Amino acid sequence: MVTFFGIQIVGIGFGLLMGYLAFVSLKKGELSRVGFGLWGLIWASFLFAVVFPDALSGIVGRLNIIRLMDFLTIGSFMLLFGMSFWMYKVVGKLEKRVTEMAVDRAVADAPKKGPGRRR
Repeated sequence: MVTFFGIQIVGIGFGLLMGYLAFVSLKKGELSRVGFGLWGLIWASFLFAVVFPDALSGIVGRLNIIRLMDFLTIGSFMLLFGMSFWMYKVVGKLEKRVTEMAVDRAVADAPKKGPGRRR
């Protein structure tokens, strides 16, 4: 029989809630299938780590990390920084596109100067 601690129950609830929110976002069209697959994998991995923490002890031992919580913290920071960098790139591309669109619109809406036209 599996015994769950309080923090595991909270973790399971959180993982299930986030998986549900990802599914709802997919159905609303706010998330692509690839995005849903990525987030589904992340939340399924999270749930696996919460429900079966001893399953990761082999990986933790090979990496010479003392505690499982340290491993999860390091992995979480790596994921957070990787996603932050990706978001920085996406926002930079969007900013460039918006600037180009604003310049194009300003040029198109500008009054045309012709011979004999004054300001």
